[in-house]
Amino acid sequence: MDEKTDSLYFRGYQKGKTKMPDSLKNNSFIKYLLADKKKMAYLVLAKKGEPLVNPLNDEQWNARRPDKNVLHKFALEYIRMEPGFKNSFLKLRCFYQVQRLLHYGGYTKEASDFYDKHIKTMHSKSHVMGWAMCLKAGEEEQSGNKVQAAYLYSKLFAGYPERRVRAYYDFLTTKVPIESTIKLAKNDNEKATIYAIKGIHNAHVGLAALQQVYEAYPKSEFVSLLLIREINKIEEGYLTTKINGGKYYEDIGYYEHSKYDSVKHSFIKYVPKLKAFCNRIATERKYTEPELGNLASAYLSWIQKDTKAGFKALSAIRSKTLRGKLSDEKQLINLLLLSQSIKKLDKRSENKLLPSLTWLDEKVKQERTQKVDESYFYGKYDLKYYSASARDFYEKLLAPIYFKQKDTVKAALCILKSEMTIPDERVWDENADRGLGFDMPAFWQNNLRSSQLKKVIDWQLSPGKSPYLKLLMAEFKYPVIKKVVRWTKSYKVEKIGEKPGQKTLSATYDLLGTAYLREHKYAAAVRAFKHIDIAKLDRSTNDAYNDSLSKHYNQYADPFADKVRDYPHVYSLKKTQGYNKLTYAETMAWLERQTKVNPKSAAKSYYKMACGLYNTSYYGNAWIYAAYSSASDDKYRTKVFYYDDDYLRNLKAETWFIKARELSNNAEFKARCTFMAAKCRQTQIPVPGSWEQRLADAKYGIKFEGNDHGYSKALRNNYYFSDLKKNYSKTKFYRTAVSDCSYFRDFLTVSKP
Repeated sequence: MDEKTDSLYFRGYQKGKTKMPDSLKNNSFIKYLLADKKKMAYLVLAKKGEPLVNPLNDEQWNARRPDKNVLHKFALEYIRMEPGFKNSFLKLRCFYQVQRLLHYGGYTKEASDFYDKHIKTMHSKSHVMGWAMCLKAGEEEQSGNKVQAAYLYSKLFAGYPERRVRAYYDFLTTKVPIESTIKLAKNDNEKATIYAIKGIHNAHVGLAALQQVYEAYPKSEFVSLLLIREINKIEEGYLTTKINGGKYYEDIGYYEHSKYDSVKHSFIKYVPKLKAFCNRIATERKYTEPELGNLASAYLSWIQKDTKAGFKALSAIRSKTLRGKLSDEKQLINLLLLSQSIKKLDKRSENKLLPSLTWLDEKVKQERTQKVDESYFYGKYDLKYYSASARDFYEKLLAPIYFKQKDTVKAALCILKSEMTIPDERVWDENADRGLGFDMPAFWQNNLRSSQLKKVIDWQLSPGKSPYLKLLMAEFKYPVIKKVVRWTKSYKVEKIGEKPGQKTLSATYDLLGTAYLREHKYAAAVRAFKHIDIAKLDRSTNDAYNDSLSKHYNQYADPFADKVRDYPHVYSLKKTQGYNKLTYAETMAWLERQTKVNPKSAAKSYYKMACGLYNTSYYGNAWIYAAYSSASDDKYRTKVFYYDDDYLRNLKAETWFIKARELSNNAEFKARCTFMAAKCRQTQIPVPGSWEQRLADAKYGIKFEGNDHGYSKALRNNYYFSDLKKNYSKTKFYRTAVSDCSYFRDFLTVSKP
């Protein structure tokens, strides 16, 4: 009942003391209650007694044991009420209320006897029978008859799925030997259920319980449950680690990763045994769905890389009509086997995969519209099994084949399709939504060069794409409408608006332009960035703020800031030169031309280009022009990405600062160029790993090769420091460098005669 209907008996409407409100006059449930005063009386009594045995949420932490005499009094009221009901629906509920009140009142024997006399003999399929049986099992356990309690819990486990988890744990708490409980089983199905509970409790692989269930009662529903559980164990402890690769695994469930090799071999030995059992199910056909044996056998064959055996298992059920979920499993396993059978992904093999991938795409589309209760399920893929399968298939299975063939572009498309299986549809109001390349997978942001991104764009713009390529690039066609959300005071997610989501083609142009910047192809970068809406390009690199003084304002980084110190970074409320990637690329392209056509200003042009390059490095004022993320531990990595020579080491910037110095005759300018080159050289000294990283490395036997003392010494013995001291000690800038740079001061102190 809702709150309004609930208030009916509290306010006395049923007694005619108050006029029925208009909002309740046509309520069908109220009409039903008012038609029979006995039904209303039952409801009123149930509402009054419920808090005695089931405290309200705000009382649960301080719940008090109810007065047993009050509970007994309520039980007697139900006993007096029951004869007035003619239908079993309300009789059963009256009997259950009596048993429950006696049970929680501590009248264990009375409650148990009442169940035996009044409830046990009722022929009802109502879930209330399960509630009553659960109480009866508890009463047997309290009376010391734990074997009988365990038996009842097993019946509850089998007959009432909604209480299965509770029954499972209650069965285990009795700690009764399985053999003792089996003796009470009245048929083979009950024996199979007891064996199944034992098997579910085993966290390690093992066929014993599964075989016991099957041999006791081959048609038991728990044959499939235990079989799937065994396969899940193989997936967790062996398959996941096998696909992810590498030597060390932080978490493979119950299996200790330090003993992984022995665990791995135990799984390798176990898979054929489980597969043989699956084949037995398929051939004996005693289970209600023997085709499950074929499917499981085919899947295990895929895990073994025995593709031929897998296809053979599927071919045996080719003409069989399977129910929906089993048919879908067949499609997925067939897709896995197809991908495994392919030695080289060419047009022929891609067309072979196309029907299965098209089917999977349709399943994903259906799941995208599926509503999930966010108060219970937080992940994008919760309860969306086909989407999770598609995500993993493209990234874990298909992309590696393309990588092996050195087809990085199609591998990248697989990664994009994987990550965009269920796009992130939410944008948090308090966080900047940069869009463009920032929404793309990390592999696209960091690993793709301009030639590869250009190929992607050419494919997308081509009207003659193959059906396979159309499927692989479907994400370019359907931009997502994003929900703008925020937290409420009660910490719930509240939608406050919508906005157009990311268009993948625009994002790819952003990545292309950024790749050109990294490759110092500035004119090409200009052409790429001109394909993007200027407002989106602005938003992708500025810092947007909301505060109490001004609802919104933007801060723009200055990529050409000429600074002796890296920090603090310099931002402006006005659009400075190079305030976004396009204007930055235009400025760099213009400066590059000036170095060739205007020799007189070449020194200044090279210097400004060097400043522009330094500022778009990890250490600079506008790193966001060259990278899509920045973390404090970036500086610890050795060269990982193709642009790290500039982003982390400033090699080209150093070259241009020195070039500027060579082209100038001005001592002040030359001193500044020398110091800026020294800043670049500082970034090339390997930084010792953080203590956290060293501890993580030590865990896996990796020894730290550097030392803090050597790093500190190298910072104070920069090659350009001696050059600055020797050749420019009489300039004004020299005094600025001494004042602002502690490393240079330390160098001068140590180098004194």
